[in-house]
This record gives sequence, structure tokens and C-alpha cells, in this order.
Amino acid sequence: MNLQLARAKLSALERQKQRLETQIQKRTEKAYRALPGYVGLRTIDDLLLALVPHASGSLGVRSNTVVADRATRTRKRLGDKEKAQVRKALAAGTPVAQVAREFGIASVTVYLWKKKWSLTGKRRARSK
Repeated sequence: MNLQLARAKLSALERQKQRLETQIQKRTEKAYRALPGYVGLRTIDDLLLALVPHASGSLGVRSNTVVADRATRTRKRLGDKEKAQVRKALAAGTPVAQVAREFGIASVTVYLWKKKWSLTGKRRARSK
């Protein structure tokens, strides 16, 4: 009988714990959504953009890239002339990241074009 009573109490406590965790999660989300309003901003994205300059070294670099990409990136199509310039830059040995930045395109796109144009070199064997 004591074992059944203990299991019932445990079950009730687990349900209560689950309800409390749900309440905490909802309150936390509500508080996060309200943060921009406390500093006179409209959205979380605006808040993140405002905080980027105050981030620490490595986080500042990563967040600058991520936030800037999400905030300003629009789909861009390059014409044949620009694609030829990309190809020329890659053939000259310019790093993919630099080419992507200069032309405002995703580095994945540059890698795909590089592969398509057979500009990828042979991989070097790793030394042990």
C-alpha cells in the first residue's frame, strides 16, 4: 500500500513539475519578446543589430556576419559579365570568401560554380 501511495505522490509531483516548467518557459518567452520595447526598439532583430557593436571579440565577428546576412541579404542574380569576373577572380587564386563578399553572393554559390567550372584543385594528402 505504501508503494502505491508513493508512486501516486511521485506522479502528482511530476505533473506539477511539468506545469511549472511550462509556465517558466512561457514567462521567459514573454520576457524575451518584451526586451526590445524596454530600450525603444520594435523587434528582436533590431535589438540584436543594436547589440552587435558591443559584443566581445569572436562573438562580435560571428554575430556581425550572421546578423548582417539575415538583415540585409537579398537574393542576387549575377549576369554573365559578373560570372566571368567571378571565374577570373577564382582562377587567379582569390579566396572563395573574399569573392563572395565582393560580389555579394553566398560562398556556397561560389563553391558550386568553382566545381562546375572545374577550378577545384586536387586535394593534398594529409601528413600523419
